[in-house]
Amino acid sequence: MASYDTLAASLFERMQGFLERLEIYIGTPLTPAMVEVLGKIMAEVLSVFGLVTKEMKQRRSKKYLKRLVGRTDVENALMRLDVLTQREMQMAVARNLEVTQGIDDNVKAIKTVTCSVDINVRTIREGM
Repeated sequence: MASYDTLAASLFERMQGFLERLEIYIGTPLTPAMVEVLGKIMAEVLSVFGLVTKEMKQRRSKKYLKRLVGRTDVENALMRLDVLTQREMQMAVARNLEVTQGIDDNVKAIKTVTCSVDINVRTIREGM
């Protein structure tokens, strides 16, 4: 029973984390690759819930709890979910780097324009 509780807690923690990130992603422009990964994660989540639900319907006794923990299809689905989530995180970090670099480039461009304006203002003051 403790193993089942651990498995269930782990599953719900993963789901909560994913749904919290998904809420952020909704308001963010995503790359096609990120949309694909998020779709695969959602499919895997639904697969895990389907497997667990099927098992619960088949076994309405304490025995199903023991079988669920040892079920390789559920454990494999959770491992696939972990792999996809790691891929999601790596893509998010890469996207963050890309955006940060773009901001750095914009700051450099603004600095160049600001210096040019400063030179023009000095020139105008000297001409007065």
